[in-house]
Amino acid sequence: MRKSTVTEREDHLNRRQNWLAQALVATLECDLIFVDPDNGIRRTEHAEPRHRTKSVKHAYLDELEAFAIRGQSVVAYHHADRSASVAQQAMLRLSDLAEDMSVEPLAAVRASRGTTRLFLVAANALHVDHLTSRLLALKSSKWSSELIVYWWPTRAGGPFARP
Repeated sequence: MRKSTVTEREDHLNRRQNWLAQALVATLECDLIFVDPDNGIRRTEHAEPRHRTKSVKHAYLDELEAFAIRGQSVVAYHHADRSASVAQQAMLRLSDLAEDMSVEPLAAVRASRGTTRLFLVAANALHVDHLTSRLLALKSSKWSSELIVYWWPTRAGGPFARP
């Protein structure tokens, strides 16, 4: 016999809440949190409700905000899709971070080997300088030919700047 839709919804929501609670405990002493949802981040009010099965492939920004409230910086994986150019998607996702979280978006790092991925970097005020210097250092790293840094407009010369 199949569970009712209400029970399934509650089960999905409880699993998400339990995941978040366990992640918050496990990362209590960390300055930087890296999240790797299969497909990336979603705005809190996204049309796909978090109780749906497909939502497990995403992290919602209000969930990530729980880390930012504690003073932690966040790096979030986001899988680029065909909805817009990668540069446009980078700016859209950084804009989402700016609007929905209490950390400053710094940049999105595009990694293109294999599928195109973005690593969205949002910093607590205490970590801005250090994370900015690490992002700038990518230009002279052995990975410089594989990575593009799309800067948030308030950082390193404006959007789409490649340091």
